[in-house]
Amino acid sequence: MKKAVGGQRLKANIEKFERQHKKISELMDKAIELMEKTDPESIYEALAIITNNFNTVFIEEEKILRQYDYPEYTAHKQSHKLFIKQMLYFRRGSEEVTENIAYNVARYLTSWKKSHVLQDDKEYFSFIRVQMFLMAQKS
Repeated sequence: MKKAVGGQRLKANIEKFERQHKKISELMDKAIELMEKTDPESIYEALAIITNNFNTVFIEEEKILRQYDYPEYTAHKQSHKLFIKQMLYFRRGSEEVTENIAYNVARYLTSWKKSHVLQDDKEYFSFIRVQMFLMAQKS
């Protein structure tokens, strides 16, 4: 019976972890879509979505990385901080609505999604799944 309970817990933890990652990707896609509209209201809304939601999502992700002793935790967390800092910079700039802000933000988001969400996050994804499995086997 212990193995079944551990297996259910493992499945629940992996599902939570996958939902968290999916949420980041969905928020990123929504923000990129809004940036493509290029009107000042959409730009500001996209930046608000990111700065208001991503910090919370990043905190949850970092909690998981810390819980499973991810070896690249510090670098990963720093990447999140730099991303938020850049988004706040863009958000302040959006109040003045410079001509190229939508293009610059969309380009940055697309690049960050490719390098961080689809690459860096995938690297820790396998690590966390293995750690979850090992911990479930111990319980």
